[in-house]
Amino acid sequence: MKIHHIREKAQFLKQNMAFFLVPSSVSIIQHTELLKEILIPLLVISMVSTILTFLVTAFAVNLTMKLTQKKKSISQAQFQGDNNE
Repeated sequence: MKIHHIREKAQFLKQNMAFFLVPSSVSIIQHTELLKEILIPLLVISMVSTILTFLVTAFAVNLTMKLTQKKKSISQAQFQGDNNE
């Protein structure tokens, strides 16, 4: 991808941001009563899913780091074993 392609698309999106946001904003305003009814469950679901996403991401990063470290130590042990022969 070329940087000028990205800039071109970003400029288009930035210039037309209102076009993309106005319909959703109007819809939210039209359905305020419905949103009031489900506000608490929506907030709870959002918070729980955010926390779960953080935890799963942290676990995945931790596991990846451990596996990478283990692979490095195995490679170093094999390299040292090859040098000793």
